[in-house]
Amino acid sequence: MSGFGVRTAYGSLERVIVHRPGPELDKVTPDTLREFHFARPVDRMKFVADYDSMLALLREHGVEALLLSDVLAGDEDSLAYMAHRPNMTYTRDLAAVFSRGAVIMGPHLKGRKGDERMMARAFARLGIPVLGAIEPPGYLE
Repeated sequence: MSGFGVRTAYGSLERVIVHRPGPELDKVTPDTLREFHFARPVDRMKFVADYDSMLALLREHGVEALLLSDVLAGDEDSLAYMAHRPNMTYTRDLAAVFSRGAVIMGPHLKGRKGDERMMARAFARLGIPVLGAIEPPGYLE
């Protein structure tokens, strides 16, 4: 099976899975900065506005931006999980997709562990084979 992923790091992006941030960003507080690897709490309204601008730009350039929440619609466990995970916005860290399928990354940060499962579930729904995963004690993001 082929037709997934990218052949180079500099080619044209055609399709990407993204997660539009929401209220989960409010979980980033002075007490959780280290856990979620943020330098400071975020201004959610500005963060989301900037993210929406990025999505508009991607789409303007013909990129099919698939919202992770749309791909996982109906999977209440996944949606509930993501509602508490401020780093889900950074989907690129969770998998690498090649011509034959995806490799699921193994996050090192405590605040990211488990996030990679959401990408694996999305790939299953999209028919993208998962070729393997980085398992503990290894990590890669």
